[in-house]
Amino acid sequence: MARHSKLFWLSGLAALLLATLVHLALTAAGPQRWDAWVHLLLYGWISCSIFAVNYHTTPVFSGRNFPKPAWLELHWLVWSLGVVLASSGLVWYSQLSYRLGLGLEWLGSWLFMANILQLLRSPKLRPSMPASPQQQQIDRLSTLATKTSGASLLLALSLILAREFGLIHARWLLSAEHLLTLGWMMLMIIGVGCHVLPRWSGQAPRNPGWLRVGLGLHHVGLLSIVLGLGFDLPALFALGASLVLCALCCCVWLLIPALATVTAKQANQLSIVQPRRIGPLTMWCIRAAVFYLAVGIGFGISFAFDRALGAQLRPIHVESNLAGFATILIYGMAYFMLPRFMGRPLGLAGVANWQVVLAISAVLLIDLGWAGLVAGVALARWLLVFGASLHGLAALLFSLSMLATIYQPAQVRRLAHKS
Repeated sequence: MARHSKLFWLSGLAALLLATLVHLALTAAGPQRWDAWVHLLLYGWISCSIFAVNYHTTPVFSGRNFPKPAWLELHWLVWSLGVVLASSGLVWYSQLSYRLGLGLEWLGSWLFMANILQLLRSPKLRPSMPASPQQQQIDRLSTLATKTSGASLLLALSLILAREFGLIHARWLLSAEHLLTLGWMMLMIIGVGCHVLPRWSGQAPRNPGWLRVGLGLHHVGLLSIVLGLGFDLPALFALGASLVLCALCCCVWLLIPALATVTAKQANQLSIVQPRRIGPLTMWCIRAAVFYLAVGIGFGISFAFDRALGAQLRPIHVESNLAGFATILIYGMAYFMLPRFMGRPLGLAGVANWQVVLAISAVLLIDLGWAGLVAGVALARWLLVFGASLHGLAALLFSLSMLATIYQPAQVRRLAHKS
């Protein structure tokens, strides 16, 4: 893994750990720092993970090298400083710090797009990763998804800045947040997943037509959601959310063959780089992530018709999407990808199964805790705090495993290669 990708990955892990501390505080004392937790997760943990994977995989798939590697480290510096300033502003209620951080993140989104465009316009230095004709069609569609994703990030930050300076109505802030989660985050996950999973699992996906239909539904649904929220049209929002859910089903159906698990049991499957097929650990994360996404989108659709319900149950909607879908999915993909990125076995492989169980259970307990608070259950607050504590422990175990993989002793790497 190149230095710039490693820097983004480490920044993402730091943001994840800080976010869990803020999360534990808000579950214990109330939602005063809710925006800071969301910002750390979405811009720090999730976005930095996306940048790290993109900067590692795009040169491999395109057969090119970044012409200006220093720009990638500049992007890391600008983005990380932006996340620190914006999150600090939300924690300490400093409008100046928050606006400066948003401005740096906006600049960072431009740098990300500029770096990718420079790479794709540079001359090929080696053959691209081989692909079947079917995979080549999927790659073209996946590239469309990642391009729309990058544009969504820039547009969402532009809307947030415009709202911050009073140029547009406050409703557009909610549009920007959904543009970030369903445009930037989800489209990037779909695009990178369709590029990477069939190649590295060794299994071909289904007909590319499923991806074409899924992306068409997703783009129409995303536009409907953004306009429905911005212009206060609940029916349009509900239609868009339903289309996005259908789009997700199409993409999952496309990739199911590429997610084939190993049939024969192996002694220490988590600690080896081979076989290439995706193991049960990652599969459990993917299944749980899709389940929590369906829960999150389902609540979002219901909020379109009952705003009072949305005001009460919004935490479940956000927890299911960010802590459930995005975070658990990144856990699963990291367990599969990072050892291959580094060319070494997974560090602290023995705790991986427990970490996944903790992560999946924690989100369920947190959702039940929020629901219990709304229903007036006496012990709901304790359940919420317990779930947040498990969520933090899972994040800590995951971070330690990733650090043990990145900074693995040389003798351990040599033994892995010999085996």
